[in-house]
Amino acid sequence: MQTIDFFIADTHGESVLLMKLLAFLQRHARSRGAEPRYTFLGDLVDRGPDSKGCVETAIRTIEIGACTPPSGA
Repeated sequence: MQTIDFFIADTHGESVLLMKLLAFLQRHARSRGAEPRYTFLGDLVDRGPDSKGCVETAIRTIEIGACTPPSGA
């Protein structure tokens, strides 16, 4: 199946918004007969109310093969 790449930058601990974004992007990709593939760029943590939730969401997307693992320190 074809994939569509999405690049997501600087979630800053906003896990609720991240989940909404991922759901939207998944619907968008599937409406075009494709599967989404995500790449996280920038900060997953910092500032927002749920940094742990953002990290856990990124890990889940990696585990199911829908995400390129983040790079950097």
